[in-house]
Amino acid sequence: MSQGHAHEVKSSSNINKTSHVENCETSAVGRALAMLGIGIDTSIASSNEVEEAIAKQQELVDNPQVQKLAKKLDAPVENIMDKAVGYIKSSTDKTKAFAAITKKYGDQLSEKQVAGLKKFVR
Repeated sequence: MSQGHAHEVKSSSNINKTSHVENCETSAVGRALAMLGIGIDTSIASSNEVEEAIAKQQELVDNPQVQKLAKKLDAPVENIMDKAVGYIKSSTDKTKAFAAITKKYGDQLSEKQVAGLKKFVR
């Protein structure tokens, strides 16, 4: 027996506006199957991968540019990139959304952050 959990934010993308429950269920089923070793190449996230993800998140929180941007947006530092990604993903014109973010906050974002946001532009 295996179990998987997932969470989808309804406003995070156009598809989630109408199908967030279905997307969540699909993700949970995929995770449950992965726990059984079905459909994975090597493994689910290792403890090392989890530690690295936590360390990267802390780097982002500690970044002075992100802290400055968080203050401007009146949002917790750890939510800045989430908000920017959510904005781009939920926009119908992702290129325009990316341009708006980089125009307004580009001088406060690192090159890595801008490159990360650009991945969501299709």
